Amino acid sequence: MKPALIAAHQGRADEAADLLAAVGLFPLAARMRLVAAEEARGDGRHADAAGHAERALAFFTGVGASRYADKATELLKTVR
Repeated sequence: MKPALIAAHQGRADEAADLLAAVGLFPLAARMRLVAAEEARGDGRHADAAGHAERALAFFTGVGASRYADKATELLKTVR
């Protein structure tokens, strides 16, 4: 988990999400994917942002986390 924390701290949310998922921390990975989507959107990388947001949305929808699913949906609307 320490490498994921370091990656997140250094602004590499996409890498942090992958590391968190690799150790089974799927809720944290999905939340980090939203952060990665926001970072990518801010950098003008809309395709990357959409990909991260879609993965987060799939997880949040699957577990019934409507607040986060709504956030992912709203983010997707801004990058498509």
